[in-house]
Order: sequence, then structure tokens, then C-alpha cells
Amino acid sequence: MKELLRWVVVVLFAVLAAFLIRTYVFNIAVVPTESMAPSVLVGDRVLVYKIDKTIIRGDAVVFTLSEEIEQSLPNDMRGALLLKRVIALPGESVEIVRGDVYINGELLEEPYVHEKGEDYMQKIELGDDEYFVLGDNRTNSFDARFWSRKFINASDINGKAVFRFGPIK
Repeated sequence: MKELLRWVVVVLFAVLAAFLIRTYVFNIAVVPTESMAPSVLVGDRVLVYKIDKTIIRGDAVVFTLSEEIEQSLPNDMRGALLLKRVIALPGESVEIVRGDVYINGELLEEPYVHEKGEDYMQKIELGDDEYFVLGDNRTNSFDARFWSRKFINASDINGKAVFRFGPIK
């Protein structure tokens, strides 16, 4: 009986530890769209690190959208976790001219972009805790360029995508 009780305690501890790790440290998100291709493909899974909230330009972040922005999304994407790349940071200005991104008036080098397109976006100024995010596949990404509010808040960010692995078959 003592041995059975010991196993029950070990299993309960393992379940609790897994729950706490998934809730507060790591999560796995499935990529639903081609917006980050070829960096991340449809059906890929990304390991999301939740603890480090230090966001820098170029980080791929997983986030949820505010209700205000979510209204501009197709119904099948509402409530989903999204994955995009951080392009502009709090306090910066961002503008897009013929697909080229300018941060504080300087052209941003973006080696991760698959197809930049020919988009234009009027200059916006980001406030405190506001981030501008875009997909790497600009011609196939419904991102901040098209949202009613052109940024996400720091509180919207669930974590950084730190590792990508293919679909589990």
C-alpha cells in the first residue's frame, strides 16, 4: 500500500509540474497560416518561451489580439494565437514605402523576408509598450499593416518563439 501511495504522489507531482511549466514557462503553438513562410511553415509547431519578456527587433513572438483588432480578422482566425516578427519597438516610428520598412526614417534590413510586396503604410509613432509586427511572407500575411490598430501591446505577447519543429504525424 505504501508503494502505491508513493507512485500516486510521484504521478500527481509530475502532472502538477507539467501544468505549471506549460502555464508559466513554455507552451507549444501550432502555426495556422503561411504568413511566416519559409521561416516557419503551416502546421509547424513552435516552442514558446513565456518568461523572458525582453523583446527586441527581429524576435518572432506569439500573441493574442485585442478584441478591437480581432474584429478585423476572418472568423476562423479569431481567438487564435498568432506568430509574427517584431519590426518596430516602443517609441519608434515605422513607415512602409513600396514594401521597404523604415524605422525612424532609416531603411530596415530584413534578410528573413520571403516576399516584401509593394505595400505602402503611412508613418505611425508607437507609444510605450507598443510593438509593430509583420509576417515574413509579406504578400501572404494579414498583419499590423491591415489591422484597425497598427500595433500590439506588450501585454498581448504570450512569449517568444524559440524553437520550430515540423508537424507531428
